[in-house]
Amino acid sequence: MPQLSGTKDKKSFFNIKLTKEQQNNIIAAVLFTGFVIFAYVKWWFLPVNNQYKEKVKILEQKRKDLQDAREMVAKYAEFMRRASEIDKRVDFIYKRLPKTFVLSEVIKDVTRVATQNNINIISFEPEQKIINKGEYKEYEIKVNFPANYRNLGKFLSDLGYVERLITPTKIDIQKNRDTVLSDKSQNINISMVLKIYTLSE
Repeated sequence: MPQLSGTKDKKSFFNIKLTKEQQNNIIAAVLFTGFVIFAYVKWWFLPVNNQYKEKVKILEQKRKDLQDAREMVAKYAEFMRRASEIDKRVDFIYKRLPKTFVLSEVIKDVTRVATQNNINIISFEPEQKIINKGEYKEYEIKVNFPANYRNLGKFLSDLGYVERLITPTKIDIQKNRDTVLSDKSQNINISMVLKIYTLSE
């Protein structure tokens, strides 16, 4: 009997008769609820969600920029060290290969090296011809002086330490017949051509 009663209650529930006004109220409530949900999604949830995505995108970009800045700062010291090394190398090149040729400066440098090695240069004879090699130019100066082999070797070696690049070429060595046999400090006469280089403009 209880089962029959339950079945009867269900049937009575589904057979509820609604008035026209009640039906209209229910339809209006459903429509209003749908509109509220639609308005919530369209005018609040979607704009807020888009703003959130945009802010997340901006935040990620700022994080990337910050990381790039940190890496740049970390590499700055290394960059400055390398820049300093490059500057030193450029300065060294310009000292070895200056852009101008000043004969008096060359004579001063060569004379200083010669004096250090007990050599007295008798003459400097600059060649008038300038040899243009494209990226650099060659100037030639012929020098003559008496010496001995020991001082000559030291002189040639020390020329390599002069800041300006000077290359000895066409070295001609002759026995000095004017010296006394016991005087070996100047037992040879040397003639050579010194090549001096400058960078082309």
